[in-house]
Order: sequence, then structure tokens, then C-alpha cells
Amino acid sequence: MNTLKFISIPIWINNIYHNDGHGRIEKKHFSLIAKKDIDAETHIIHPISQFILDNWRQKQFNTQKKHSMNTIKFLNYLIQNKNNLKIKTLTDLTINDGTQYLNSLSNEDISRETIIDIERTLNKFFIWLSENNYSTKINSSDFKIRR
Repeated sequence: MNTLKFISIPIWINNIYHNDGHGRIEKKHFSLIAKKDIDAETHIIHPISQFILDNWRQKQFNTQKKHSMNTIKFLNYLIQNKNNLKIKTLTDLTINDGTQYLNSLSNEDISRETIIDIERTLNKFFIWLSENNYSTKINSSDFKIRR
């Protein structure tokens, strides 16, 4: 049984602006991705959170959380199915693994619109993995982003 899983963590960060001469402070709410050790009841912010920040840093918290949750569900699917998928690290990830995940969602009671939304997030995730050299098996040019 896996004792690790990915979770969403809400974080408040104080942004300090000095351009007004007064060092104005503004709080910003972010939804980041953490890896949780269920047995130890501890979690750490995972570097994959950079994917959320790179794509939705300027968006509202709920938009970030939606994409965080879409990504987290996929990452947890990978953990639960790592033996069948033959995935040890994200570098082993292929487009087919994403397709299998989306197909598995269609067997659940999930609306078509929700699956399309998850697909959009995963498309961006796969492109991000490729462009940031986290995967050699994924080429960002293989993707079309639905708008």
C-alpha cells in the first residue's frame, strides 16, 4: 500500500512592492502541490508546484486550485497504477499514460465537460514537462491546446 500521495496546499504569500516608495505589502493566495506521507502525517511542497505558478500565477486562487486538483488527481493515479504503467519517475511518463488516465475517467461518473477541462490541464502539464526537460518521451509539439 502506498503511504504517499499528492495533495493541494493553500499558501498565503506577502508580496512586497517598493515602486511606490512605501514598500506596500499585498497578500496573494496560491494553490500549490505537496507530497504527503500518510503514515507520518507530514507534507512538503513539491517542486511540481512550479507548473501551477508558471501557468496560473496571476490567476485567482480558485483557478489555480482547479488546475492543481486536476494535476494532483493525475499524479495520484500514476502512483496507484505505477506497476501497471511501468512508471518510476516522471521521466518515464508518456502521452499514452495520460490517454489511459482520461479513458479511465470516462468510465467513472464524470461529466464530459469536466474530462475536457482535465485534458486541457494535462496538455499544459505535458508541454511543461517537455519544455522544462523533465521528460524525454514527451514532445511539446505533439500537443494542441484547446482554448
